[in-house]
Amino acid sequence: QCDWSSDVCSSDLETQNLSAGATEIQSDGGDSREQSYIDVVNQKRRIQQSFTKAIVNDAITKAGEFSDKNKFAEAKDEIARATNVVNNNKLLLGDTAYRDYTDKLDELRKEIVDKQTVQAQAKAEQRRIEAEQTQKRIIEQQRLDREKRIKDLMNNALEYQDQQRYSEALGQLETLLAIDPTNHNAAITKRALEDTINLRRQIETKRQSEQQEIDIFRSEEHTSELQ
Repeated sequence: QCDWSSDVCSSDLETQNLSAGATEIQSDGGDSREQSYIDVVNQKRRIQQSFTKAIVNDAITKAGEFSDKNKFAEAKDEIARATNVVNNNKLLLGDTAYRDYTDKLDELRKEIVDKQTVQAQAKAEQRRIEAEQTQKRIIEQQRLDREKRIKDLMNNALEYQDQQRYSEALGQLETLLAIDPTNHNAAITKRALEDTINLRRQIETKRQSEQQEIDIFRSEEHTSELQ
């Protein structure tokens, strides 16, 4: 098992054994001992290089899978762990392998960040469009409600007018004009109602006046008959 947060791996046990072997060889002395030690060091280097390569390839695969699922945080974590292993093994890897791994990981990290940015922008745009559509629906519903209210008030006014309930009809028209001051039909109907109401008042006033005259005449006539 390997600890991805560092360069410690089960392969280190193998390199430790190789190092121990090198120590034993050194104790024998001579050129053969020196050559054997170099072989052990090179073997350890190859093991760490192989381990780092496996870690990087695994991280690239997993990061790609996470990215495809839009799990960007997990994808970046995979890259960060692999980058940490590469940095810890920099001396063993050599400049060429180190640059190759870091370039691959950096390029993948950038692709993930770009994809995350694009997705965030797309979501923001989608929210903007949805908010705009919602606002349009609200405005349209308000328009429909207003038109219905105006229509209902006009119908009520005409119905009251037919029933000669002129004051109530006038009240409906005044409410309508408060909502829609430029409503031409309501304005005309209101003036006609006001004329009708005024005419009825004049007629009623004249009738009352005539009735009073009749009552006075009858009263005087009755008084005259009594005399």
